[in-house]
This record gives sequence, C-alpha cells and structure tokens, in this order.
Amino acid sequence: MLTIAEAAAALGCHYQGEDKQITGAQIDSRKIKPNQLFVAVKGQKTDGHDYLEAASQAGASVALVSTLQAFPMPQLVVDDVIDAFGRLAALWRQKCDCTVIGITGSNGKTTVKEMLATVLGLYAETVATEGNLNNHFGVPLTLFRLQPSTQYAVVEMGISQLGDMRQLVEWVQPTVALITNIGPAHIAGLGSEASIAKEKGLIFSCLTEQGVAIVNADMPYCDQWQAQLTQQTVVSFGVEKPADYGASKIQQEISTGQQFEVAYQEGVMTVSLSLLGEHNRANALASVAVCDVLAIPQPYVIDGLALMTSPPHRLQPLAGPHNATLLDDSYNANVASYQQALKVLTALPGRHWLVLGDFGELGERAGEIHRQLGQQAKKQGVEKLLTIGQLSAGASQAFGPNGYHYSDISALLAYLQQHLVKDVICLIKASRLMQLDKLVAQLAVSEESSC
Repeated sequence: MLTIAEAAAALGCHYQGEDKQITGAQIDSRKIKPNQLFVAVKGQKTDGHDYLEAASQAGASVALVSTLQAFPMPQLVVDDVIDAFGRLAALWRQKCDCTVIGITGSNGKTTVKEMLATVLGLYAETVATEGNLNNHFGVPLTLFRLQPSTQYAVVEMGISQLGDMRQLVEWVQPTVALITNIGPAHIAGLGSEASIAKEKGLIFSCLTEQGVAIVNADMPYCDQWQAQLTQQTVVSFGVEKPADYGASKIQQEISTGQQFEVAYQEGVMTVSLSLLGEHNRANALASVAVCDVLAIPQPYVIDGLALMTSPPHRLQPLAGPHNATLLDDSYNANVASYQQALKVLTALPGRHWLVLGDFGELGERAGEIHRQLGQQAKKQGVEKLLTIGQLSAGASQAFGPNGYHYSDISALLAYLQQHLVKDVICLIKASRLMQLDKLVAQLAVSEESSC
C-alpha cells in the first residue's frame, strides 16, 4: 500500500537503496514481518537504532531513524521518529477505504472498543486496537494493520497531556467519533476535568460533514461539544438523562450480568450482557449507537454483545475464601471508575467490603482525593474499608470506624483469608502500580475448590 519512495516524499527526506513495498510497521524488531517498516524508537532502557540488523534479518524493507546508521539497509532519516511514524500511519489510513471509528474517554474506551470489535468482526473484516495500545505508539501501529480488504477499523485513543488528541485525531481521521465519558483521569498532565473535556472534544475536529459524533448525554459537556459540530450528525446515548439510545426494563444479577431493552433501527431489541454495572450498560449503549449509525443488522449486535465477558481485573466476579465473592477491579483506577465500581458493589445484595490501594496521576490534590474516596465509601454504605499504600491511608482515616490501613500486603492477605465469609462481596480497587492483581490471585478460589 506504500512504497519507500512514497514514504520519503511524504516526510521530505531522502533514502538510499532499492525502492520496495512497505506492507506494515513495527517498533519491535522481534515482531517484524517481511517488507515491514521498522520504527527505531529510542526509549528509556533500549534504543531501536541498535536493532536495525535484527530488523533487517527479519525482513524489514526500511527503517525510520533519527540518525543515519552504519548499516546497509534503506533508512528514512527524520528529526522526530514518533511524529514521522504517525504521519506515515495517516497516509496509510488515507489509502484504505474503510469506516474508521475513533474512541476516547476517561473510562470505558477499551470496553467499548472490544464491544465494537466483537460486533463488527462478526459482520465484516474489522481491525481494532490490540489491548490498550492507544497512545502515540499504539495508534500508528493499529493504522498500519489496515488492509485493502478492511471494512471497519476501531481505534482507541488515549491522552495524558494537552496536545495529544490533536495529533492523534489528525492521524486517525475518524468517520465516526465517540467520547465515552469525562472524569478526573490524568489530572496531573491535563489540569482539570473541564480541560480534559476540551482536549478529548478535539476528537470531533477532523470529522467531515458526513461524519458522525457520538456523545454521552449524561455528561455536562454535551453543549460544548455540539457547538463545534455544526454540520455533522450528532447522536447521543445515556443512562440518566434522555438520549437517542437509552435502556429500559433493566435486570441485573451478579451470576448472569444484566439484560435490558433499547430502541434500534429494526425495532426494540433485548441486550444480554455479562458485564455488571450501569457504566457497562452505558458502554453497551454507546456501541449500539455506533452500530445503528453504521446500519449493522440487529442480530450481529445482539450476538456480539452477548459474547462479551469481563476482561481480567475489570470488575470481574470471582469466588473468594469461605464462599465470599470478590469483585476484582485491580486493572487500573481513577476517580470516575472508582465511583462506577462503588455503584456496582453497593447495588448487589450482601455485605459490602472494599480493599483500596493508591490511585496514581492525581497531582497535588492526591492526598485530598484519597480522603474523599474514603468518605464516599462510607456514604454509600460500605461496611468495611481495608487500605494498602501510602496515599490510601488517608482514605481509611476518613472512613472512620471499620477503616483499617495495612502497610504490609501479607498482613492484608492473611486478614482477608481468615475473615471473608459467604455473604461478603469484596471490591478490590487500585491503580496498576499497586499490583493488587497479585493479591486477587492469592485470594481467588477455583470453581472446583469452592464446590
């Protein structure tokens, strides 16, 4: 889809050697396939420039470098490798006549991406972001996976500082753009929730007049986003406020998930979803909105959403010691996802316990925010709060009676193994840096063991 000469012309640089086809791109020399572009990224621990020989031996047709290397393979020399990688990915995307769905948001973007990838993948050839590779490395890698036969691309777009979204959206050029929600995530790099809403709203800036914007009606920033969408179609979803796509006749069980009805092009349809919580209902409604806009037949939507299972460590129900239930939400954490998880926990029948570790990237207000986490848990009826980590000590103090702080993970594990009982549902929540997934692994009981 792209030649070395075309890439050099797009970047305004020269190269030496034979002009060849570029069939894709990779930043890891161990994953290179024949005729792919090797992107020599200089990281904190390794420098891709040291792996040109390995990439060449694996079949790379050309390398993207910041300094010319003394190795006999075609090289595109640029000032900024990552920016050049993104520009080439944008050129690659322009050569693909497919529908591109761009997704961003403070929470839920990976879940919505997986929902859409599943539904659309049942219907037609679809490429989607792998894992959560949603940054300046991951987005170009996703775009370079597009092929002439690709009909849909689902691209997750994550930001951590001002300016990120403008660059990503210029590369992705979405046909349909979706914001799942806005919350205080990456506050340290983005400044405030209002600033986050403005930055993420830039996902709509590259939509053509034929483009479609999908917005969350429950967010207070809808008017702000719609002001910049004077020509494009705007579609809404929501669980609290009136929206184009909302849920009715809702039922939820921890063992089976939830079921609800939603209006669709072919009439009202019933969605069965194994994922718990109001936030996952919103994620499903966002996916339904996208699919309806794309005129995906109803059976594919129903079947695709029914296939969704809880990703590991994302509100995943597990059997715990003494027939207790664990809600493993240890994958990552910010304030919005914490509030969502608390809603799920306290809506379930039983005694509600919370294991809380430190949250990262909260900036100067980190101590204050952790105290608020404890206060919120108490207000919503959590019976017992067990904290681990430096910042979370403030949460247990703010919680008051039945708030306990542990400085040693072994002591926390021992307490839970001894005191968890049948009617307790224990939510485990922290940023990934706390590695509470290891605590979950030691607490979880296999189905065979619990019988």
